[in-house]
Amino acid sequence: MPFTLADRIPFGRLAADTRVMRFIGPGVAWSRTRADEAVARAVDGFRRHGYGWRSLRLRADGAFVGLVALQQVGPGTAGLAEDAVEIGWWLDPTVWGRGLATEAGIAARDEAFARVGLDRLVGRYQPANAASGRIMEKLGMTRLMETTGRAGELVVVRALERARWLELTAADGT
Repeated sequence: MPFTLADRIPFGRLAADTRVMRFIGPGVAWSRTRADEAVARAVDGFRRHGYGWRSLRLRADGAFVGLVALQQVGPGTAGLAEDAVEIGWWLDPTVWGRGLATEAGIAARDEAFARVGLDRLVGRYQPANAASGRIMEKLGMTRLMETTGRAGELVVVRALERARWLELTAADGT
């Protein structure tokens, strides 16, 4: 489901967790104010673009465990257009290793091409975050380049083109 202002409190806890934030930008926890501002931008972005952050909730009890995002890259990543659309995810450490990021990533990837109509999807991750790199591989994304992110951090950029997505989904029968 798209992010709402009601996601502000659980997202703030996620953004304050150094385990989650160590591979996001400069690797530091966010203040409540910064987290609240990010949620407000996410809610507005979904309204304006028709895609954006979606909250991840456990089927069993509806507990908030993270987000999966389609969003514009924005300024500051060398070699990527600001309006390129990227995929990403943040998950609560209590659910790491369960395949939730892969499941959510596949759903967001498919939404990006099928509903949103993108021709290309990119993803960025810091090299030390091997788990995100493996997830991007599972999504069919191939390595495009290494570059620097907004905070000067080294990031690997992967991409998936519509034609390749069509091949993948035809092979899966989806």
